[in-house]
This record gives sequence, C-alpha cells and structure tokens, in this order.
Amino acid sequence: MISERYHDEQGRRKQDINAIAAAYVFRNKNIHILSRMKSAIKNDGLIETTILAAIAASPISDSSMLPDLNADMYWFDVSLVEEKDEWLLLTLSWRQALLEDFLDR
Repeated sequence: MISERYHDEQGRRKQDINAIAAAYVFRNKNIHILSRMKSAIKNDGLIETTILAAIAASPISDSSMLPDLNADMYWFDVSLVEEKDEWLLLTLSWRQALLEDFLDR
C-alpha cells in the first residue's frame, strides 16, 4: 500500500506512516469515514488527488450528520505512484478541515 520511496515534507518515511496509522487504529475501536474526492490528476504513472475526509467513531451516512458528531475532519493531499502494476502511496500531507468544507459542497 505504501511505496518504499514514500517521503513527505516533514521528513517522514514509510515506517513513520505505518506507525501513525497503527496508533490511530489502536486508539480508536471504531473508525467510520465519510470522504469526498475534490480533484484527481493522472499523469505518467502518477496520480495526485485531494480528498476531504471526516473520521468518527459512529457511522456517517452523509454530511448533514457532522454537526452532531465529534468527527476529525481533514484535507488530504495524496500522490500515488504505479509500481509493478500496483498504485502505492508516494506522498501524503494533511491539514485540518472545517465543518463548512463539507456543508458547502
């Protein structure tokens, strides 16, 4: 899922992202995600996309539920690279999103 060539602006490598994901799953018994892809560009073995995501402990069927949930909301900028006929994570950055980001779209 993650390229051996993974890197990001904070200097994290593949092992670091694996550890962050494992810690999040370990701390949160239930994880439900509502996501929206805002853009995607494919070019010569590389896909760059921006995803808006809300992550909560309860199911999220649509954005109208978000004001009543304690959801973490993020913008993810993702780059995937094609390696041996698989699409693998090459870079990832994230920043806080706002409730309005979901409700305005």
